[in-house]
Amino acid sequence: METDRLRHPSKWKFAIILSSFNNFINQLMRQAA
Repeated sequence: METDRLRHPSKWKFAIILSSFNNFINQLMRQAA
C-alpha cells in the first residue's frame, strides 16, 4: 500500500510536466508558423 502511495505523486508530477511541455511546444510551433 505504501509503495503505491509513493508511486502516484510521481506519476502526477510526470503527467503535469508532460502537459506543460506539450503546451510549450505548441506555442513555439505557432510562433514559428
